[in-house]
Amino acid sequence: MTEYQTVVILQAAAFTKKALKNQGRGRQKDLLQTAFVTGAALLYISPMLLLTAVVAYLDFIALEAL
Repeated sequence: MTEYQTVVILQAAAFTKKALKNQGRGRQKDLLQTAFVTGAALLYISPMLLLTAVVAYLDFIALEAL
């Protein structure tokens, strides 16, 4: 895992933790809001995961050609 990937994952985790912590103050937690926050974190990480998967797939194809 590269340094950039680690930073992106940590930022998404921090965003999710802070959003869920702020949401719980003074009011009842709502399942829908929790799902939206988690979905936003996944959308933040998904381009990086897609790029990593594409590179791994292309490396696999290149190694098979050898």
